Amino acid sequence: MGADWKTFETAVRDRYCSGHSSFEYNKRKLASNTRVAMRSYGLIRQDDTVLTDTGNELYSLRNDGPALYERFAQHILRNLKEMEFINCILDMQVEGESIYLEKLRKWLDECGIHVP
Repeated sequence: MGADWKTFETAVRDRYCSGHSSFEYNKRKLASNTRVAMRSYGLIRQDDTVLTDTGNELYSLRNDGPALYERFAQHILRNLKEMEFINCILDMQVEGESIYLEKLRKWLDECGIHVP
């Protein structure tokens, strides 16, 4: 992958979205969301589409599904504050709170987890 995000999105759209019976706008949006998700998961750098060390590691496991999924799950839980997220939801359940987006955001903020 190179540093040009438009080229990246076009490649994602062409490879993974071309078979969808959807409007071109939706295909472009899906490709854009893929880039945003990869950036959020720390798989590509923030300013371009170059793989990070984690992205390269996961890419090297692409032919070993179980190892790939296990390593990705470890990355999410250890490096992306997902355990804190899960614990926050569990705390809400213990307190008898209804879990919906606005309330979850408030609880997450109180736990020090920023949600855009």
